[in-house]
Amino acid sequence: METLNISSTHLTTETGIADVLNICRGLRSLQIAGCSAISSLGTGPKLPELEVLSVAGSGFSGKGLKTISQRCSGILRLDLEGCVAATTQQVEELVTMCGRLREINLRGCHSVEVFTVANRIVSLRRSYLKVIPPSTLPFSDCRKHLCSHGCLLE
Repeated sequence: METLNISSTHLTTETGIADVLNICRGLRSLQIAGCSAISSLGTGPKLPELEVLSVAGSGFSGKGLKTISQRCSGILRLDLEGCVAATTQQVEELVTMCGRLREINLRGCHSVEVFTVANRIVSLRRSYLKVIPPSTLPFSDCRKHLCSHGCLLE
C-alpha cells in the first residue's frame, strides 16, 4: 500500500495509526486530516518513503510534530492547516530536519511566527520551499517578507 486516506475518521486512534505505520513502511502518502483523536504518529521505525502527510485539523500536539521531524525526514508536502498547537520552534525544527520539504501549509497555525520560519528557511538555503502562511498576518506583509527571502507563496 502506498496511499492511505482516513481523513475525518473519528474512530481512528493514535495506536491504530502507529500499528499501520509499523506494518506499511513503504507508505508514500498519509491523509489523517480531521482525525481529532490523533495527536502523533507514535513511536516506531523511520518512514523514509513518506512524501505527503496531511494532519490538517487533527489533534496533533507538539510531541506529534516532533515525531514528524524525527520519523519522516523524506517528506515533500506537509499540511498542518489548523494545527493550533504548532509553535514556531516546532515548525523550525520540521523545516530543518525534513531536508526534502517542498511545501508546508501553516494556515490557521496562529502560534507560528512566519517571519522567524522564513528566516530559518533562508539560513538553510531552502528558497524553493512553498509556504502557505498562517492567516493571522496581513497577507501583503507576509507575501512581501517571504518573497524577499525567495520563498514561494500560494
